[in-house]
Amino acid sequence: MKSVIVKPQVTVRQPSFPCLMYAKDGLVVLFSKPECGMVVIPNRYWEVGAISTSWGMEHFKPFNGVIQLSNDETFAGHLDV
Repeated sequence: MKSVIVKPQVTVRQPSFPCLMYAKDGLVVLFSKPECGMVVIPNRYWEVGAISTSWGMEHFKPFNGVIQLSNDETFAGHLDV
């Protein structure tokens, strides 16, 4: 999986969940509720997909940009939509 920041924007507001939040080292986490979330943009310690239920919320600010998610390889399966 790869993740790309398409349009970063920074504003300060209280998050409603689910929400994206970022840390000063570039880590971006998709939070499902306070302290619980999954990494979508990694840093040097956390990889994409890592999950924690004890993120320190004081280290994060709301992320208001756009993040595009896609698979690294072409999907070889079949989707019935």
